[in-house]
Amino acid sequence: MMWINITDKGGKFQFNACVCYLPPVDSTRNVDAQDFYDTVLSQIHTYGKTGLFFMCGDLNSRCADMEDFIPGVDDIIERDVIDYVSNAYGEILCDFLINSNCCILNGRNTKRNNYTYVSTRGSSVVDYCIVPYENVCRFTDFEVSTMSELMQNYNLFDSVDQCVSKPDHSLLAWNMCLDKLTKSHDENKSKETEVKKFDFSNIPSSFLDNRLRDIEDLILQLDMNMVNQDGINKLYGNFVDILKNEMNDCLDYKTVKLQDGQSNKKRRTKKPWWSDQLTVLWNKVCEAEKDMLKCKITSRKREFRSVFIMKRKNFDREAQRAKRHYWRNKVLRIDELESGNQREFWKEIGRIGVGQERRKLIPMEVQLQNGEITNDKDSVLSEWKNAFYDLLNANDDSNTPETSIDSQRIHEPDIECRGLHELNDEISIDEVQRAVRSLKMNKAVGVDEIPAELFKNVTVIPLLHKLFNKCFFHGNNSRDLG
Repeated sequence: MMWINITDKGGKFQFNACVCYLPPVDSTRNVDAQDFYDTVLSQIHTYGKTGLFFMCGDLNSRCADMEDFIPGVDDIIERDVIDYVSNAYGEILCDFLINSNCCILNGRNTKRNNYTYVSTRGSSVVDYCIVPYENVCRFTDFEVSTMSELMQNYNLFDSVDQCVSKPDHSLLAWNMCLDKLTKSHDENKSKETEVKKFDFSNIPSSFLDNRLRDIEDLILQLDMNMVNQDGINKLYGNFVDILKNEMNDCLDYKTVKLQDGQSNKKRRTKKPWWSDQLTVLWNKVCEAEKDMLKCKITSRKREFRSVFIMKRKNFDREAQRAKRHYWRNKVLRIDELESGNQREFWKEIGRIGVGQERRKLIPMEVQLQNGEITNDKDSVLSEWKNAFYDLLNANDDSNTPETSIDSQRIHEPDIECRGLHELNDEISIDEVQRAVRSLKMNKAVGVDEIPAELFKNVTVIPLLHKLFNKCFFHGNNSRDLG
């Protein structure tokens, strides 16, 4: 196996490519397939973390229609299978793909799929392109071109000795999108900014006491003839500045550093079974590899290599153990909830994504009123629509005196006018207070960066009352405020 790192001269993007070969099952070159894939897995942990990568080569592993991902857990498109024969290496390959979060590109995003190996015993797929789960959409137009097609398309029959047999392996080709990896030099420079994170759980009772005069001035400005949208926007901007200045003076806060827009919190891995122990083991593997690569003395390098291999195997073993332990606990948890809390049971099922498989099992068919079963999509949707319409809009033909009286009362003109008059009344301060009290706490702020906790202060209620009435009576809405 060989890894190749490709980086452009400007340093805008890079990716790694791996080429590997595994001898056939019945080959005289005795190779342990399990050790082979374990070695590839450790190399993926080492070289695959630097960015985009792919693997390709002759793996002699026929996996038929076996899954190369965990259904219901990994969101991967299905593979178009053309070879339904498997061998001893096929199952090992699928286990390796699941453990490395990779999948087979053959049969996915395909422009033309075909067998990759042709022999006297038949055709098979043994040459693969393997890509990570999260980057499978970047590899498109996968195509298999047989050697006979290539020789015919490029007129190679005359220039090739007919006594020499042509290769029996095909050519694999695909497109790889690097647009998202390309960054300018300015973007590559790390930008560190600092933001303040305020503590709104302990707002002092004297909040805004020193700003009463400023808020009263804003209320007086609202009472004047500033009814245009620009004037209200400017006034609300001044109100936001008052709140922010008071926050800086009265509230406790901590400074959070953002690196390229990302927080400096501890990085969490996407794998739910990952633990701090695996992080420590992985760091030891990286250190052992660095020591091995830096060593120039042959005798010492062998010693460092043996240490590196031992720590790498220890990490792989603990990672597999943590993964099995995690899913075993999941199964036990679901078994316990099945006979007890049904609500939590279905929530747990939804978290692991098993319910996604059921969508494929729901048939797109319906029985019409005449007894005929149809698979037409429009007919099925129409029947479902009519069924729910009849369910939620039951026809009641009973015309009792009470319903007639209610119907007449609804359309009486004086009641309609009285309702419109109440809707056009001024917004009362009690309505503003009820609306403010109903605001939920600990929610994300809007574009004005003012949390709901500050609007619950009694000092700002009169200003909000005036502001809402100005918008209501003069046709200005609050969507553009701030």
